[in-house]
Amino acid sequence: MKLRTLFRFSPIITFVFLLSLMAFRTEPLADSQKERGRDLYLRGIDSLTVAVEKFNQEIESLDSSPQSLRRASNAFVAARLKYKRIEFLVGYFDSHAESRLNGAPLQKVNESDLQRTIVEPEGFQVIEEILFGENPVEEKKRLVELSDRLRYRLEKMRTFAEQVTITDRYLFEAMREEILRIAFLGLTGFDSPVLANSISESEEGMRGVEDGVKLYLSLLREEFPSVATELQKQVEKGVEYIAIRNDFDSFDRLDFIRDYLNPLYAELLTAHYSLGYQTFAEVSPYTRPVRYEVPSIFEIEAFDPFFYSPDPNDSRHEGRVELGRLLFFDPILSQNVRRSCASCHHPEKAFSDGLAKNLDISGAHNVGRNTPGLVNVPFQSKFFWDGRTEHLEHQIENVLLNHSEMRMTFEEIIERLRQSPSYQIIFTEAYRGMSDTAITKYAITRALGSYMRALVGMNSRFDQYMRGDLQEIDPAVKRGFNLFMGKGSCGTCHFAPLFSGVVPPKYLETETEVLGVPATPDTLHPMLDADLGRFDIHHDQLYKHSFKTVTVRNVELTAPYMHNGVFKTLEEVVDFYDRGGGIGLGFDLPNQTLPGDRLNLTSEEKRDLIAFMRSLTDTVGTTTDPDQLPQFPRTTEWNQRQVGGEY
Repeated sequence: MKLRTLFRFSPIITFVFLLSLMAFRTEPLADSQKERGRDLYLRGIDSLTVAVEKFNQEIESLDSSPQSLRRASNAFVAARLKYKRIEFLVGYFDSHAESRLNGAPLQKVNESDLQRTIVEPEGFQVIEEILFGENPVEEKKRLVELSDRLRYRLEKMRTFAEQVTITDRYLFEAMREEILRIAFLGLTGFDSPVLANSISESEEGMRGVEDGVKLYLSLLREEFPSVATELQKQVEKGVEYIAIRNDFDSFDRLDFIRDYLNPLYAELLTAHYSLGYQTFAEVSPYTRPVRYEVPSIFEIEAFDPFFYSPDPNDSRHEGRVELGRLLFFDPILSQNVRRSCASCHHPEKAFSDGLAKNLDISGAHNVGRNTPGLVNVPFQSKFFWDGRTEHLEHQIENVLLNHSEMRMTFEEIIERLRQSPSYQIIFTEAYRGMSDTAITKYAITRALGSYMRALVGMNSRFDQYMRGDLQEIDPAVKRGFNLFMGKGSCGTCHFAPLFSGVVPPKYLETETEVLGVPATPDTLHPMLDADLGRFDIHHDQLYKHSFKTVTVRNVELTAPYMHNGVFKTLEEVVDFYDRGGGIGLGFDLPNQTLPGDRLNLTSEEKRDLIAFMRSLTDTVGTTTDPDQLPQFPRTTEWNQRQVGGEY
């Protein structure tokens, strides 16, 4: 049985088997590969520097003649391709340089700075926007400044590359990370929105991975010739495929990811283990969002839901998951004992509620925003529509204490739970072995968090098809995915495979976007929704009307849509994006991050997009209600308070 076939059937067996391969090599390899890796990095930086120097010369002599503009444009394209060739090394070893060389052409707020300073964009994407814009000659001074900044950044990057630690493990991790970067950023046009040269640039990214693979082929041939043959075949097939298919709109992203990038991603893992190199999990007590030992990013367990926990050593504990499930469905957590978490997060609706805006606990007012679904909620670093909390436990605490939602204090919750002998036993069992097994704020929020981290739905028909468990899928789904990741530009904000605002390839940051969502679905007399979103939290102008990019997984179950529930159907949502968001509706919204141009989608293309999104439905294993909730005696004082009619 081939290794990649074994992967598909049992990740656990695979992991044990691959560990056994390490017995073949007990001594570390010579440093030649690592030094060749550094040499590859330095030569790539030098080649990029020469290309940037050439571009700088063309910009300094830029005039309005077609010849001058063409030379500058060609020099820019050549420099970007040189960058893409070493992108896998830059992105892994020098993420700061990556963000300055090729960051998005948008101002950013430095949220770690108490002064809330604005970071001005620089790098290739900013240059592209100007150079291929309407009046590049008029902005020549700015182009020269940006080009000079590129040269400065490259000098710093080379100095850093001479000193940075490079190991074999790092190089394999960098190559696999680049596969994800190409699949979920490069192919979407994420960093080439104006020029749309993404396919050619992704080809160079693939050639960079091929350069990395070549460092290890001779070693593999000596000890694992079949692994060497398969790895070389997969990388060469991928390069060949993308080299002869460079049209952005017609490129078959689904075919390329499923049949070329996925196998290469798996073969790199096989080679890594075969050569006996350590993995991150073996040398670090911490975790990462993407589980490195999983052969396909579309596996059910490809992402670690506990990475985003406030406790890096957190792990699935069945007792705490079950306790959290009981608490989630128990109205004991609300002041009037009529509302539970499940009152607003219905399992059959992927834990949303089907309302535009839910009512508050009094039933007299709405809570202001739409109730999001909770399936796959652990895979993010920001919570609530405005991203005001960074951990699931903080989100839980906020809801329990919120005057509009549960209207409780932890003192009240703890007092109630302690009145239940059943809960006392369950808490003790769930936290057995800890210094404090009492009913506490920590134990309550951690149990609810453990339950929500078990609400993982990453086994949709689309996932099954992408990892090869299904051999056929509706052709409309295939077309829809290619539109989602290409012409529709959906994948530049809803990043695969989570299809949310969590940014690949590291999946550390959760983005918020300014879309220009209207207050009502009336397109004849549209009005911008008054909710200022993240601005109310951070008071930065860039954040006005900015909201978290939520997942489109299970989207067929979570209507209505947007932060205000303004759109009842997916057809309305797609039409909104097709128009260009708020700008397309005529709003004056200078900080809109969604491009305001029309997508010009046909009726069939819109239907295909929706067919794809509906293929992402998976709530299996997440929808079981408890058979019975623990009982607790209600005190006289508590009963009197309810009868007194606080509500």
